[in-house]
Amino acid sequence: MTTFYDGNILSASQLNDLVMRVNALEEGAIGVNLGFAEITLTRTNRNAYYQVTHKYNWLHLRFAEGNNKTNLRVYYGNTLVYSSPGNGGEYAVNVNLSSFGLSVGTLYRVWARWGEEDSSGTTLTLRYMVESDREL
Repeated sequence: MTTFYDGNILSASQLNDLVMRVNALEEGAIGVNLGFAEITLTRTNRNAYYQVTHKYNWLHLRFAEGNNKTNLRVYYGNTLVYSSPGNGGEYAVNVNLSSFGLSVGTLYRVWARWGEEDSSGTTLTLRYMVESDREL
């Protein structure tokens, strides 16, 4: 623990130490991970919404499409950042968010949307969604 005394002028290294500790506290308080239990989207339950403070350039997704008519669409606010191919199957995807003009530190409503035709009843299971500072 850092201790300073009243009346002393802080050195640059002491100020840097304080800034480092404040940044560490902020990391723990803000949290950017989209923590949630696995969710299944269907024709009657098409949308899932999350709040995230955007911080990192990479969005990691793991999901399963029920068939070749189902696709996952992910939006930050009104910006579409990912649309799956709709081929059916299991996916692990890295999305580079840096090209979408999102502002770091801004709270976004993240919208995961089931994008299937109404004629089918198959599902889309979103297993994992998280921001990270590197591609996985």
